[in-house]
Amino acid sequence: MIINSSATVFKLLLIPITILFFSACGDDDDDDDPVVATATSNIVETAQSNSNLTTLVAAIEAAELATTLATTENITVFAPTNAAFDALPDGAVKDIVAKVAAGTELTSAEKTALTAVLTYHVVDGSAAVASSAVTANTTLESLNNDEKLFFVPDTSAGSLTVNGNASVDADLRDVTASNGIVHVIDQVLIPDAYLTVVGSLQKRYEHTTLVAAVVAADLVTTLNSSTGTFTVFAPTNAAFAALPEGAVADIVAKVGAGTALSSEEETALTGVLTYHVLASEVLAADVPDSAAVETASSGATIATTSASSASGVTVQGGSNTAAIAVSEADVDVSNGVIHVVGTVILP
Repeated sequence: MIINSSATVFKLLLIPITILFFSACGDDDDDDDPVVATATSNIVETAQSNSNLTTLVAAIEAAELATTLATTENITVFAPTNAAFDALPDGAVKDIVAKVAAGTELTSAEKTALTAVLTYHVVDGSAAVASSAVTANTTLESLNNDEKLFFVPDTSAGSLTVNGNASVDADLRDVTASNGIVHVIDQVLIPDAYLTVVGSLQKRYEHTTLVAAVVAADLVTTLNSSTGTFTVFAPTNAAFAALPEGAVADIVAKVGAGTALSSEEETALTGVLTYHVLASEVLAADVPDSAAVETASSGATIATTSASSASGVTVQGGSNTAAIAVSEADVDVSNGVIHVVGTVILP
């Protein structure tokens, strides 16, 4: 399933069956060892033909995904290099990859986690996705329980970024295989389950203003904490852009311009942002109906309606003139849950 973020229609292109030269990427030592992949090679064989994708191939085998990726038609695989796996931050995913590299057998839970990470790099559709087809900010659903991937193209530079920081290799994109396309990338894509609130938001092109505001209010450490759980109602960029004239809009404009905030402005911004945070994890199904729910903003409350109500899950701040619908619910992260909203909740 494909979700477009603009009026531009996102077209999936099925690449014609052609022969592409899939050169080894990474260290210069590999440059004199080119390998050839043709459209008769499946996705797994194509990865096996590149000496800088050996970690990926080993992980695919450890997760017992080789048959799936070799036989499923019309898939698109974003393939992290060995260097991308080496650069993983400390945590569960890095530990699992280290066990794979050492040839150590994975536990059932580790294999499940590795499968989630690897299938998060795969898009299934009616046709494989060519990089040239992504002409606007675009969201695609992965094989990992339809978890979203976020794509930002720079058509003038000919570049494509995935999830905010992974770049598609300019020379190793659109590599045709018999059952799809491979794009080599320089970062491992991490599912939300292994990211904090801030890490998950950083992937999303529609939440760049919120992330910048969290940084400006010095709330990153708090929202990255692994000692507690949070519920965050996350306004989109459009929500911030639609703020009514006033102090909050002025502060957000300064954040957008990269202008330092005064102590008073930072305090005010912190108050607004923490008004979007609950100090425990509350899934959409558990949001109470017709209730005043205490937030992390000095105990100030927001009004909520439940999923079973006629309007579905909504929130409303003291200065909002109408209830705000949750447009995307239950983005599960390692330290809580995110619900996306289209309006800033105002105290």
